[in-house]
Amino acid sequence: MSLEYVNKNKLKAWKTKFYNAVKELKKTLPYKFNYYLVESSSRNLILAEKDGKFDMDYQLHFNYDDNINCEHLKKELFDLFQRYFKKEDNWNCDDSTSAITIKKIKNDTKKDFIFNYDVVIWALCNLSRPIIL
Repeated sequence: MSLEYVNKNKLKAWKTKFYNAVKELKKTLPYKFNYYLVESSSRNLILAEKDGKFDMDYQLHFNYDDNINCEHLKKELFDLFQRYFKKEDNWNCDDSTSAITIKKIKNDTKKDFIFNYDVVIWALCNLSRPIIL
């Protein structure tokens, strides 16, 4: 398998797309959170496969707030991301065990994707240490 680094100009458009989605989430959600690029994404060291596929990893950090219902937070975020990305063609959201995966797909086939975001949600939820939802 041949891998190449994705250039920063190409990454900028994908980062902007996610930033705009987060702006919409922040307008909708009643509580505050921060988001971060993580792993290789945080250092602009993203590798693309031979066919050009690559992903970016994000974390959303929620601090404890009496208004946060942690049991429903991931579903609420999933629904909001799905609504935001469905405004355009060929986007698909999947709720996996530890992340929300948002894919830009080719030709309406979920397996054939161009790019994806993996979004992990961290929340305190009455605990002294964060948990992944």
